Amino acid sequence: MRFMCSESQLLKYKSEGLPADELSMENAIMILNSLWTPLIIDPTTAATAWLKNLLNQNKGSVEVLNQQDPKFNT
Repeated sequence: MRFMCSESQLLKYKSEGLPADELSMENAIMILNSLWTPLIIDPTTAATAWLKNLLNQNKGSVEVLNQQDPKFNT
């Protein structure tokens, strides 16, 4: 995965609050380089908080749902 992202980008993700473990970094690379909208299952909410912050900085939009939300099944 390291060929898809520079070390400086990974350090930036860490400084923005993304956990520093290898799996979190690989997932971030895949999320940001994907053409499709990812489904993120995040029991600790660390990745969700990081992604919401990142998208809000870039004036993007993000919608967070839980399984009880009526829109979850549509």
